[in-house]
Amino acid sequence: MIRAAISFRPAIFRRHAAISWRVGGDHSGCARLSHRPGRLGRPGRRGRRIALILGTAVVVLIAGTVGTYFWLNGKLNKDVTLPTTSLTSAGTNWLITGSDSRAGLSRAQIDALHVGFDAGTLNSDSIMLLHLGSGRPVLISIPRDSYVEIPGHGFNKMNAALAYGGASLLIRTVENATGLKIDHYMGIGFGGLVAVVNQIGGVPICLKTAVHDSYSGVNLSAGCHNLNGAQALAFVRDRHSFAIGDLQRIQDQRAFLSALLNKATSPSVYLNPFTALPFGSAAASSLSVDKGTSLYDLLQVAQALRGDFSAGLVLGVLARNPGLVASGSKKFLDLLLERINKPVGNILQ
Repeated sequence: MIRAAISFRPAIFRRHAAISWRVGGDHSGCARLSHRPGRLGRPGRRGRRIALILGTAVVVLIAGTVGTYFWLNGKLNKDVTLPTTSLTSAGTNWLITGSDSRAGLSRAQIDALHVGFDAGTLNSDSIMLLHLGSGRPVLISIPRDSYVEIPGHGFNKMNAALAYGGASLLIRTVENATGLKIDHYMGIGFGGLVAVVNQIGGVPICLKTAVHDSYSGVNLSAGCHNLNGAQALAFVRDRHSFAIGDLQRIQDQRAFLSALLNKATSPSVYLNPFTALPFGSAAASSLSVDKGTSLYDLLQVAQALRGDFSAGLVLGVLARNPGLVASGSKKFLDLLLERINKPVGNILQ
């Protein structure tokens, strides 16, 4: 038997591939031709490596995002029980409050922030009702001094409900006054607001005139400022600088909330983990919410309230008006929704 080996490498493949051909005979004397791949397979292996690296990166990113969501969701203080009610309403209604809680603040911080003595009871300087799900969002500010009936305590100022029975009694009071079912609650105290603002790197606010108030500690010139936590707290608490008191404070609180959420939902924050994670942790730890609220619900609220309020929200003020405030049977939301097609602005009763 004669066996011959021939190595054949065309010039065109010399730089990019190697193909080996082997011709030989078998026991029957027939020729046999075989092909052995050389460098042609390497580009495929590199492609598979790149795909593996990209796939791994995507899995890690998804796992990190999901893990961060549940980590932040677990930081929420779900300590508010919604009262039982037979009321129903379309969409979703949120009660949003800012309380004078000094929890977590030292004596030195209390003095520096001009928040006075902690008497052991809670009051609220900011009460807002947000409606989602019936067209564009509707935000109603309720002055703290609105004179309403507080279940079990007769008639008094609205914010007294928080002092008498906490968030649950305040929710019942608002439900009775408006005829609306409250689906979710969210509240934040003094220390929480300061921490959130500091973690996000300040909140931009522009003022037409200077404001100075020894009670709240605010001292800001006309023009634009990037408020730190202490300045932000003083700004949203100030009412003595204005002839219309609480009504101007309500305007300032809404402007501040808009600016805060607009910055929080900007790419410079949520795409920067060194800012987003500390801010998210501070915000989640500072909020008091009802037991049925999740982080996803709060993200929906943030998206609804971001940007310029005058561009997409109907703003209202629920003031002392026996025909509107003290009647639980009044279809309060219907009254507001009727006004959506009117020029956007303040709805003063």
